[in-house]
Amino acid sequence: MRAILFDLDGTLLDHDAAAAAACVAWARENDLDGTDEQVISRWSVLERRWFAAYERGETDHLGQRVERARGFLGRPGLTRDEALGLYARYLELYRENWTAFPDAHSCLVRALNSGRPVGVLTNGRSEMQAAKLEATGLALPGLVLLATVDAGVPKPDPRAFTGALERLGVKEGVMIGDNPVTDVRAAVDAGLSAVLLDRSCAGAGRDRARRTGRAAEAGHDDLPAEAFVVGGLDELNFTRCEG
Repeated sequence: MRAILFDLDGTLLDHDAAAAAACVAWARENDLDGTDEQVISRWSVLERRWFAAYERGETDHLGQRVERARGFLGRPGLTRDEALGLYARYLELYRENWTAFPDAHSCLVRALNSGRPVGVLTNGRSEMQAAKLEATGLALPGLVLLATVDAGVPKPDPRAFTGALERLGVKEGVMIGDNPVTDVRAAVDAGLSAVLLDRSCAGAGRDRARRTGRAAEAGHDDLPAEAFVVGGLDELNFTRCEG
């Protein structure tokens, strides 16, 4: 039996849209200069930089929040507690904008109906990620939340994937996510199959989903040969696992 693992942010939940709306509102509350586009760009750069540092083990999960708050607000002298206190307001605004992608619910239902173990493998904190699933209607019966922050081993560490499979009671699985590095390449390196969700190439059709087809056209020549690429979760179907 093979498990089906989904990433959450950017795969099932429209994290970018929620983060953009939240950072603009937060910037205005703090009288920060810049157009909405400039504010969103600054936040995106900081988010990528510091979350990548967390994934590399260079800081802890709260530490990356501290650095994002300091950088975004232009207040490098903030103490850790001060930065986290201010960041809490961003999180409030972020929560107000959580939205699932339109194809997420039906895809999860198909996965669960296949009779296979289904989990959400995410580098976020369990409390927040569970709240996202609840708020967006994705907390379906049988779906297992696998938050790597709790285990202290985030993706792309291979132990994040093998640990998820162990928790689901299987030895094989497929990882579905939007990040070519932490979701796809890392999963393949850990011995799983992997599917990259690239919504920019939506509509190309399942018959062109192999790396040798769509992946090359979508600019993903660096993906492992074993990887697949889809333009939407509605392109995924799951064979029924009997027993």
